[in-house]
Amino acid sequence: MGDGMDYTQAMEYLEQIGHVGSKLGLESITELLQRLDNPQDKLKFIHIGGTNGKGSTSAFLTSILVEAGYKVGRYISPVVISYEESIQVVCGMGEVTASFIQREQIAKHMRVIKQVCDEMVRDGFNQPTRFEVETTMAMLEFVEQNADFVVLEVGLGGRLDATNVIQTVLCSVITSISMDHMQFLGDTLEAIATEKAGIIKSGVPVVSYDQKDEVKKVLQEVCKEKGSKLYLLHHDSLQIQKMDVNGSTFFYESEEPYYVSLLGRHQVYNAFVAMNVAYVLMEKGVPITDEHVRLGLANTKWFGRFSILEKNPYVIVDGAHNKDAALMLKEALKIYFKKKKGIFVMGVFADKDYEEILKITAPLAKKILTVTTPTDRALPSDQLKEAASKYCREVIDACDVEHALTIAKRLAKPEDYILCFGSLSFLGDVYRYSVE
Repeated sequence: MGDGMDYTQAMEYLEQIGHVGSKLGLESITELLQRLDNPQDKLKFIHIGGTNGKGSTSAFLTSILVEAGYKVGRYISPVVISYEESIQVVCGMGEVTASFIQREQIAKHMRVIKQVCDEMVRDGFNQPTRFEVETTMAMLEFVEQNADFVVLEVGLGGRLDATNVIQTVLCSVITSISMDHMQFLGDTLEAIATEKAGIIKSGVPVVSYDQKDEVKKVLQEVCKEKGSKLYLLHHDSLQIQKMDVNGSTFFYESEEPYYVSLLGRHQVYNAFVAMNVAYVLMEKGVPITDEHVRLGLANTKWFGRFSILEKNPYVIVDGAHNKDAALMLKEALKIYFKKKKGIFVMGVFADKDYEEILKITAPLAKKILTVTTPTDRALPSDQLKEAASKYCREVIDACDVEHALTIAKRLAKPEDYILCFGSLSFLGDVYRYSVE
């Protein structure tokens, strides 16, 4: 592969190291970044951890910072449309443009990183994992693009996640914490909260959404120990004015309502968290105004979070893939479609608690079409059909997305809705198929 590595070879290399098991721990990535002269130390981070809402919260915050005239790096997983979208630099007030990393940049960074990884292995270190290599590539790209801020989502957990190598953090954010990835993070809420609280740095303020008591206790203890100010937000302090398919408006210490186009009550709370992060940054002397906050929230787009792709009939996509997200999805359906039952297209990962997801959502469906998501973690559509049949009388094994959407559109009347959900991994297919 040597020096002439191109994009295809870079992707092959990533694929190849993807089979190296993921080891939680910071030794490899610390060594890798050190040998590359610690690019992460040249950046300013807002670090976002939690179980649900990380992506939406970081989308809102990015949008606010962009409205304030900054250039913002975002490192996103899972991606929905293309690989390049995982590393992006967003800028341009009013007319926001997100430029995804260029393929030649991927090849360029990967040439350097592979060389260093090979040296590390020769020196007796572990081969860095794919996530560590990609995180490193993101850091190199953000430095090269001169990003003013990086809004960085935690991969898994917190304490030992590869993203936790960063030190130059302005604010740590912890969105809602619930049971997910229990095989890695522990099986009590306290254990999971302790892992997630591992991103809290000495003296760095923490913004968190009102959590269950046992989670709150962990956050309070860690913040006290680290001398970090904790902002715990209460939903009582904001007042939702209205919610419909065009978005939501709410009041928060203001005469004028704020508007968000992302649907669902939880998106109002994610916006609330992002606003408060902006206020913390203002306190730290970052010039952001309330107008920037207002515009930022209103202009946030975030595909795959109860997004409406088409109308008559509505085609909606949502990434709900665990119990908490399923409860939010159910609530959103009740708000926007009252008592109407929909046609569901569903695909899930085998390692997710899909029984729990079905129990919550399937009773709201008149028909469910099951698909096998295009990943090796997928639960086969026939097994999903069997599980779904307990909660819904009409379940069809549709195998793949294209087939499922063809059937769904044939069955749907103009006043119906088609909901595609269960895993973000197949929403890109839904999008491509719908937009054509």
